[in-house]
Amino acid sequence: MTKKDRFFRKFYSLFRKKKKAKSVELEQKLVEKEKQYQDIYETANSIIIKWNPEFSILAINPYGEEFFNVKSRDIEGKDLVRDLFNVHSEKINAMKSVLWNIFHLPDQFIIQEYDVYLKNNERRTISWSNRIFRNETGYPYEVLSIGNDITNRKVAEEKLKRAVEEAKAANKSKSIFFSKITHELRTPLHAVIGLSQILTKDQELPQHLKGYVDSLHQNGLHLLSMINDLLDISKIEAGKMTENKERFSIPQLWDTLFSLFAYRFLEKGITFRLKNQENIHNKFYFGDLQKIRQILVNLIGNALKFTNSGQVCLDIIIKEPNNKSFDLVEFKLADTGIGIPSEQFEIIFEAFHQTEIGSSYQEGTGLGLSISHQLVELLGGTISVTSELGKGSEFSFEIPLTILDSTEENQNQITKIKFLSSDDLKLEKIEEIREVDQVKVFLDSLNELTKKELIGFIRLQDFQRLLEALKNVKQISQAKNLLEEKARERKFKFFIELIQSLN
Repeated sequence: MTKKDRFFRKFYSLFRKKKKAKSVELEQKLVEKEKQYQDIYETANSIIIKWNPEFSILAINPYGEEFFNVKSRDIEGKDLVRDLFNVHSEKINAMKSVLWNIFHLPDQFIIQEYDVYLKNNERRTISWSNRIFRNETGYPYEVLSIGNDITNRKVAEEKLKRAVEEAKAANKSKSIFFSKITHELRTPLHAVIGLSQILTKDQELPQHLKGYVDSLHQNGLHLLSMINDLLDISKIEAGKMTENKERFSIPQLWDTLFSLFAYRFLEKGITFRLKNQENIHNKFYFGDLQKIRQILVNLIGNALKFTNSGQVCLDIIIKEPNNKSFDLVEFKLADTGIGIPSEQFEIIFEAFHQTEIGSSYQEGTGLGLSISHQLVELLGGTISVTSELGKGSEFSFEIPLTILDSTEENQNQITKIKFLSSDDLKLEKIEEIREVDQVKVFLDSLNELTKKELIGFIRLQDFQRLLEALKNVKQISQAKNLLEEKARERKFKFFIELIQSLN
């Protein structure tokens, strides 16, 4: 034997030994793996079943035996649906159709949920994970199904679903009740407010009763505001609050807010002003003006209530995104009031909630911020708050507003911002006093019958009849024209000043 032959023989011998060693090692690992799988199969707290496309049971683990109260030796080879799942005879084909569908799915693992019946006819819902084994041609020859009993979970889910539905029904009933009762309350309340308003203007009312009548009127208005809040929250919860869009401009919005609040701020000695008015563009928007105004009225009303000195500022920031069809408009209202604790930032927007400091004021229902929050979301926006105790708060919300095409007519109709701050009214008040004096001189120049008739309409603030009566006055004067102008524009504050001067 040559040296070369001896080398190859030795090499071949070593190769066979290594191959045999590897084979033994692989076989040992395979045995260990099989033992692990067998341990899982024997000890798993899940049902494990092997079955074939003919629905014959090939094997079932001990947990499955205990669950179905069967023995593997008795059930193997039996029909899966009829003999193990105990499905009623009229439903067997339907169940097999459901199971057969998994063979047509491309996925290797299929999840299913269906009911099975125990020997005592108790129905249980099982969640199955199915592993399909296929041969070289792709034909399925075996299925490994692992099942877990989810009956209790399903029962709990059903109870929760019913509880949610009952809660929704109860909430809807509550909302309907609130809606009906608030409508019923508002009708007589309007009568009380109207009559008390007439009485406050009656010059023959004894002086000692005027305070009582004024208190009745103010409390009636406060109660009406609370009822309106309840009506709004019931509409929101019932899903009946919808958008009512109209054309408006930001200057028009500010003009309305200013006329509502300026004198109340003036009486309290607090400045109410608009910041950065130069950034407000003269353009018309198409949006729900009433809801935007309601949000701001709620926020400004809170600022007025909780601010005892300093100022309340409204900043309106118009952002123009790349999309030319709408603007993002941000409203920021900052005050120098009592502030809000940081830990209560999240809960102040909940219905009927007031901060501990706020509740000491004993006013309102605690619905204003909740209504504002939900209205902002209805308009597609978000609202947030920052605050520091003793220094003040800032509420801000941002909403998208559709831009209307700019036309010459639109531009001519846009309201010019007349007042930027309640401090400006101090100067206007002097001018109003002059106007009141002019009208008083005009009234004194008339005969007693005409004067009494006009003053009667002025006290009732019946502007339509006042204008008709003024048409019959032949006298031509600047004061008469001024009175007609104030009546047409329904300048309530001017007429209140005039009525007070006539007493």
